Amino acid sequence: MGNYEDLKAALKTADTDRDAIRKASLAKANAAADAMNAGSPTTPPPVVEPEPEPEPPTPTPTDRKIGQSISTKFAINAAVKSFGTLRYFFQPGEMRSAQTWSGHKQLVDAYTKYGCRSFSISFKPDGSSGNAFTAPNNITNFLKSCPADAEILTTYYHEHDGNIKDGSLSISAYTQGCNQLADLAHAQGKKFGPIHNGMVYDSSKKPAWGLYDSIWKKNEAPLAKCDFWGADCYSPNYEEPSPRMDALATYAKSINKPLLIGELSSPYPDQAKQAAWAAKARTWADKNATWAHWWHSQVSADLPDYHMSDAAAKQWYRL
Repeated sequence: MGNYEDLKAALKTADTDRDAIRKASLAKANAAADAMNAGSPTTPPPVVEPEPEPEPPTPTPTDRKIGQSISTKFAINAAVKSFGTLRYFFQPGEMRSAQTWSGHKQLVDAYTKYGCRSFSISFKPDGSSGNAFTAPNNITNFLKSCPADAEILTTYYHEHDGNIKDGSLSISAYTQGCNQLADLAHAQGKKFGPIHNGMVYDSSKKPAWGLYDSIWKKNEAPLAKCDFWGADCYSPNYEEPSPRMDALATYAKSINKPLLIGELSSPYPDQAKQAAWAAKARTWADKNATWAHWWHSQVSADLPDYHMSDAAAKQWYRL
């Protein structure tokens, strides 16, 4: 028992001695620091420059919604790895029968091979009088079959101004078709808007043919149901995109709708001119359009060949 009490006393003395040594060492260190500071000015802490903000990434064609039609006749330039938007259309009467996304190779290829996520798809009537579509369920089921992450922009009777001019389509029938398709599209969460002829005829103007909003207004779709406004516009003589196409952007802005260019191009045969024009058209589209499509096709042998040369593709897609 006596040994235990002696051990406790020895440990207590050791603890006291350690505390004294710690306090003495701390006091000595503080005194040395005070002496050093008294003999020299205080050194300010180094200034740490903030890290510069990283540059935003350059948007890809998919971000910009720049794209084209896909032609079964002409291959896409091999350097084009992705594009943002595709122009596609159904022929008159085609919607009489059931249609699915997977049944249309151009749509599937654009989505799977090129990362395309915006699709401008137009429909023509199925040949009956009274209604644009006698089998509206075929429209509904097709829209339901589209990929969930695809933006679908529907149009009834693209370039209808020419048909109204030649009497093959009345404005009342056009309005009826627009209302029907707009309702079907909106019910599936898709968008709707018109695609006009860019070049229209107004006999009161000089020249009579031009990009005139007087005709677009006269032949307009029900704007309250429109999510965008579109037009097709070609430059057969390599006309400068600005001012030639500026009227399209001005009109779309006046009705507060984003602009879709359904088809644009200049002729293929002079590839140097086409490439130079493509560079200017791309600059114009970046500034003015939300979606813009190059018409990569030739409708028939007696019409100009507007498909995209490799040189034009490099300018249009900024490759």
